Amino acid sequence: MAKICKNIVWVFGLFIFTIAGSTPKMMEEEDYDNNNFNERLENPTERPKAKKDVNILQISGTYPPEVLKALHEAIGKKETISSTLVDKLVPEDNKIIFTIQLREPMTRQDVIQRMSEAVAKNAKLELDSVKVSKYDAYTGTVSMFFVAHAKKGNHTGILKLRPAAEIMERLSTKKRLQNAAGSIKIIDIYDGHDYNQHYSNGKKVSVQSIFSDKNWEAWQLAILISASLFAMFSVFIVVQMFISSHRLTKNKVRPLDEPRHVILQPILRPAVAGVGIIQPPPQPRNLQEVVASGPPAVDTDSENTPSPLRSPLRRGRGLLERRGSNASLTLDLNRSQENICCGTPPKECSAEEYLQSAAKRLTRRQLRASLKDVKALHTEFWEIPMNHPEKVIVAGSGTKNRYKTILPNETSRVQLYEKCDDPLSSYINANYVRGYSGESKAYIATQGPLPHTVNDFWLMVWREKSPLIVMITKLKEKLKVKCEPYIPDYQDRYNDIEVTVTRVIPREGYTVRELFLRRGSETHIVHHFWYTTWPDHKTPATAKQLIGMALETEAMRVGDTGRPKGPMVVHCSAGIGRTGCFIAASIGIQQLLEENSVDVLGIVCSLRLDRGGMIQTAEQYEFVHQALSIFELTMPGKPSGD
Repeated sequence: MAKICKNIVWVFGLFIFTIAGSTPKMMEEEDYDNNNFNERLENPTERPKAKKDVNILQISGTYPPEVLKALHEAIGKKETISSTLVDKLVPEDNKIIFTIQLREPMTRQDVIQRMSEAVAKNAKLELDSVKVSKYDAYTGTVSMFFVAHAKKGNHTGILKLRPAAEIMERLSTKKRLQNAAGSIKIIDIYDGHDYNQHYSNGKKVSVQSIFSDKNWEAWQLAILISASLFAMFSVFIVVQMFISSHRLTKNKVRPLDEPRHVILQPILRPAVAGVGIIQPPPQPRNLQEVVASGPPAVDTDSENTPSPLRSPLRRGRGLLERRGSNASLTLDLNRSQENICCGTPPKECSAEEYLQSAAKRLTRRQLRASLKDVKALHTEFWEIPMNHPEKVIVAGSGTKNRYKTILPNETSRVQLYEKCDDPLSSYINANYVRGYSGESKAYIATQGPLPHTVNDFWLMVWREKSPLIVMITKLKEKLKVKCEPYIPDYQDRYNDIEVTVTRVIPREGYTVRELFLRRGSETHIVHHFWYTTWPDHKTPATAKQLIGMALETEAMRVGDTGRPKGPMVVHCSAGIGRTGCFIAASIGIQQLLEENSVDVLGIVCSLRLDRGGMIQTAEQYEFVHQALSIFELTMPGKPSGD
């Protein structure tokens, strides 16, 4: 026999399917009737009397001798023909090879079943016409061929192979076929000839691109990975060089700054008695009396009166200057066109002296006009010394402070009853604050109570017989605790003080609660005002609600008799920012009503003498001017020309 010979092979019994149809299987898993197969070879004219229909597949082609020998041996031994042999018998023109990747673990039978169903559905073929000749899990390939009925006799059908090109035309896009396969990812589709030309050794190395449906060869993948690693390494080197250069620049010795030029100007210090809010004395009649008695008085009824105590050429001073360093000797080098109120001759001025003497009375028109120059207001604010105390003489008091840098001024600090000769028991972070016209102990500015200082807070309210508590903070703001809850829902006891909420009155922007306090046989009534519309780290959009609360609280504090009932307790979180705004606005409203003018600068200086840092930001200082300007518009008797 020649090495390669032309043979026409009729294979009987290769595929036996019932008319009802069977599930596609591997060829080696088919159920063959070998006895009928041998009988047909001995007597081909006889047809087996099978109870089932028999389909005979006719295959013709050029085969090597070893393939024919293996076929005859399988027939002679009555063995099942292997899938490898069947795959060799089917010509390449009739095979379609799929390269797949499993997305989940599957058995061989499940792979064959799903691939057959997906291809049949996509190509619109009958399931019986799709045959899987080989599935190689190692290379991830599935070899298929397709059959069609040529003719059908008595219980016998002749099947013919369909060309692979015909089936390839019927297959739609790979994406739709892949979706039909479900958990099987179809990477490539080839007919038999194309596959052998590309991969003659039967193996394929391909990586599915994450960017497209194209396949990458091994050398392409190597170049891609190398380029990616090189790019990452380059970026890493650049970042390291940037960080190193930044550190070197930061560690270099910087040259000393040039000395700052200080513009000198006299500090105007009108004659005062004590440290209250400074008001100018009556205007003298001649120059000698001016020198003897101090600055002239300001006519608050006149809208043309210039604003005293500030030169438009004065520059904002640094921290050392505000605290009274040697550089704070000032001299006005440019004569102002305004009628400046001159006071004592220029000399050193400490922070305390500045707070005692600084004043800037504004008429109603000047108050409104001040808001047009916000930059000047901010500059004026930052010139005011903060007057923060550096320490407290009470040992261990740090545990009772909410913020370690916000301490009470010692001269005005509120002191509780001392217990068991323990000075710490009398400590609370609170200060007495003077009100309008120097009224002593008009207010108590304090921090929001801590969990272990709530009892001290209520003891202070009881001891001072405070008729009012003003709370200008939420319990939490931006997930940060600002104040410990110290008001019961209905009733609670704080040491020996029983607090009961008897009434809740909602207002626009704030809530009023009437509290009944009992300590033994003594009782006391306190009204609690809770302002909740102040945004965190900002100022309210409008001051109308704050003005309404200030008017209502002041009316309750004084009462019908006109005599104060006790100090009004005001607190936010630290007890200086929002607390200072409210107290300054309340005092400013009283000053506008009584004098038809206001001195916001003098009010803030007075507040900081009593408690350091009152009104924390320039925006809050501007907000106080806005609030007083809004209130001024509601006052009767506006001057002509407004």
